[in-house]
Amino acid sequence: MSAFTVNKEHIDALVQAALWIPGPQHPGDSCNAGLTYNWPDADPELFKREGYEAWAIDAQSRYHDARQDTPDRLGQMLWGENHRSVNHRYQENHIEPLYSYQPLPGEPDPVIVIKAISCYEYQTCEHEGWETSEAHAFCKALRNKMINALPGYDAAPWGIDDRNVFATQ
Repeated sequence: MSAFTVNKEHIDALVQAALWIPGPQHPGDSCNAGLTYNWPDADPELFKREGYEAWAIDAQSRYHDARQDTPDRLGQMLWGENHRSVNHRYQENHIEPLYSYQPLPGEPDPVIVIKAISCYEYQTCEHEGWETSEAHAFCKALRNKMINALPGYDAAPWGIDDRNVFATQ
């Protein structure tokens, strides 16, 4: 498998999508919030070992909100992970350039962002630390956010109890 370093525009697009709040806003509607994710993974034994208070503090420390973070930090984190992957793949030691966020014109298109996430993940999964990385957690959360922003998603049934659900399209 080959890997390449994605362009700065690619990282800008991912960061912009993370900051984007799609669709009409409804107070308390978490589906329309900015991107949030948890990283690193929780210690499954923490609650048993130290109780609820320690577990709650740990959960709060792992919570990331893209709107409360800086776009530059998010982009640097993503670009750094991509460079680590390419360096690992080709036994190189290139340092990623300093990242500074520049918004792209227009609003993110969920389909374009989902494809960009897939490209980024393919280029960035070459090293053993990928699965537990912040970038991996970010991508999973961003993909879910973009799926929720797809046209027609809100109107689709949550549960299916009609055998003709597809026939009525």
